[in-house]
Amino acid sequence: MKYSCLTLSLCILLLLNGCGSAVDERGNTILTATAADVVQPEDPYGLTASFQEGHIAVSDENSGDTLTEIPLSEDEYALFLSMADDNCGCLLYCSSPAAGIMMKHLYITKDRWTTYEEKDISPLIDGYPTSMSALSTEHIYIGTQMRSNGYLFETTNGGGQWDPVTADNEHYRYGYVLPVTEDGHTLYALLEYSDPATDASAYALYRHTDASAAWEKIGSFVPEDFSEPQTYYVLDGALYIADTHEAQYRIELP
Repeated sequence: MKYSCLTLSLCILLLLNGCGSAVDERGNTILTATAADVVQPEDPYGLTASFQEGHIAVSDENSGDTLTEIPLSEDEYALFLSMADDNCGCLLYCSSPAAGIMMKHLYITKDRWTTYEEKDISPLIDGYPTSMSALSTEHIYIGTQMRSNGYLFETTNGGGQWDPVTADNEHYRYGYVLPVTEDGHTLYALLEYSDPATDASAYALYRHTDASAAWEKIGSFVPEDFSEPQTYYVLDGALYIADTHEAQYRIELP
């Protein structure tokens, strides 16, 4: 599905070393965004997750076969599916928040959903999830709305323990972790904060690889008339992002 395009207005406050790289008042590199058609990419492993009557279905898009049906005891609210390879991956189910409480169940498979293990991670992550990306069935990231203890969480033991990831000292309100790139080792995250100049939503882009000890800040941008991110991915050296109201951008990565 394609969306209509809007333009992006960026306020250039300073030039670095005369090379044309713009930075804002906090020293963040301003990323240049252009209007683009953003299309939700297909899952590289050919799987989809959906709510069916009374259960969650994980299906093979190519064959149309239902690989597993997971009983559902709560309401239909949000699903996040991330496969690390053809056989190993994770599914995160979230219920509607009631009185500030959201149920979060993590399902892990190592045989392409012939079998799965279930873990209740509700008490381990306080925020409301926005996204999930699995490097393996042990190493998983979840982006969330900031509540009490974080906007980005990491587990390295398959969901038994989740640690908040602090990118820097900025007060971020939402974290969105992007799908793992084609090399299988690189992750990007979008962290939303309030632009001090306009009070509009601004986004900082971070990158993480297996070899790096910390998340590397790439830069930031302030999209015009942009609501909650809906589609976001990195492809061929560029970030593609679209919101829920048809605004779309392409950002070349340095």
